[in-house]
Amino acid sequence: MACGAAVVSTPVPAVAEVVGDGASTFTPGDVTGLAATLTTLLGDDARRADLAARGVEAVRALTWDRTARATAAVYRSLGLTV
Repeated sequence: MACGAAVVSTPVPAVAEVVGDGASTFTPGDVTGLAATLTTLLGDDARRADLAARGVEAVRALTWDRTARATAAVYRSLGLTV
C-alpha cells in the first residue's frame, strides 16, 4: 500500500483495520473468490488506480507515534501508569 500498489486481502478484522477501504477483498479460503478478485483488478485500470490511491492514504495514518499514543491510552484506561 505504501508503494502505491493495489492490494488484495481478506476482510478479517485485523487486516481490515489496516487496509480500510484501500483493498479489494475476498473471503478467506475462497480460492475462486481470490482468482475472481485478481482477474477483475487485472482488467480494471481505474479500480487499481483507485485502490492504490486509497491505500497510500490509509498508510499515512499508520505511524509509530500514533501507535505509541494509542497503546499508552489503553494502558492508562486500565489504570496503569505510562
